[in-house]
Amino acid sequence: MAGCVSSAVFEVGDRAPPVVQKDSWEGHPEERARSALAAVLGDPVGLVVVRPLLKFHFQTTGTDPGPLTDGAGNSRDSARYALYTDAMKFAGTANKPARIYSSPLSRREVSLLAEWERERRVILTMDVIRQAVGADSAQDVAWRLVQKRALARVGRGKYLVRPLRTLNRPMAPSAAVLAAALLQGEPYYLGGRWALTFHRLTEQQYASALDAFAPRRHPGRRLGAARLAFHRVRAERLGYGIATATVEGVLVQLSDPERTLLDLLDFPSVAGSSDDALRLVGPALPKVSARKLVEYAVRGSRSSTCQRLGVLLERAGVSRRAVAALHERVRSTKSVLSMRPGVPRVGRLNPSWRVVENDA
Repeated sequence: MAGCVSSAVFEVGDRAPPVVQKDSWEGHPEERARSALAAVLGDPVGLVVVRPLLKFHFQTTGTDPGPLTDGAGNSRDSARYALYTDAMKFAGTANKPARIYSSPLSRREVSLLAEWERERRVILTMDVIRQAVGADSAQDVAWRLVQKRALARVGRGKYLVRPLRTLNRPMAPSAAVLAAALLQGEPYYLGGRWALTFHRLTEQQYASALDAFAPRRHPGRRLGAARLAFHRVRAERLGYGIATATVEGVLVQLSDPERTLLDLLDFPSVAGSSDDALRLVGPALPKVSARKLVEYAVRGSRSSTCQRLGVLLERAGVSRRAVAALHERVRSTKSVLSMRPGVPRVGRLNPSWRVVENDA
């Protein structure tokens, strides 16, 4: 809660509250308030955040809101709510409009959000909300918090919780965070060009399209400003090459660098076309582990992907010993394919990989 207060003090405007003599608000020592806010936020809090709000509280009420934390360092919701109310009133005295809710949070809503933040909940389901407020009130509470932009609905019965300290700022969660919330509780990973950007394997910033890989079929949909496309894969393909990263406070499953490149070769439509896949994968090969690439390809990629990957690794100067397992994987295939499918097969035939190098 204190996070919301501090942001409001910074952003509501330039006019300071009426000056109050320090001896008239000695019940609000600055150091104590700063320490309490720091304990609630988990971050150092400067006196510039505390001083105006405490002066304003005393000037308008003449009372002490009490310590923000108890003796054990736990936050006190009553004090947090009192300071939140002050921040809303203080915002109303500013010269310029405050960037806050269209409607203020109720005491109950503040308490709920504070409790979820203490529990480090980022994604909520309706079951969690029912446990907190009861089955009869859950739908109404969820609807009101969505209207006040404290929750963001990402799917049926799934909500993303916005941190208290960001509620008065214009902010939209990224498509990756929304996708992670949507797919919570089922196996998946995010990959494609978005993962290429995330792992810094390209200088391009791919953010308008997101690719999710999962064993279950899902319809594509729009998440914020991005389009989410789903690709159905066998469950065993989710057993390797998957990493976990924290994005905006949310744990996201995504392909690791090597798996990201392999998926572009296995699913060239993710890159746009086969030509686009080759254009993206080739320059990124020196930045990843050749050993992992070979291991992953042997484990789950198609023979055609293994053949093309062999040519690319050979061009990158990877030793024959390092790609020996890949050679073994394609030994039994008799197919001669092209680096670029669908265009004339004009070019050198690579006898090791039985690939016509028509991409020169």
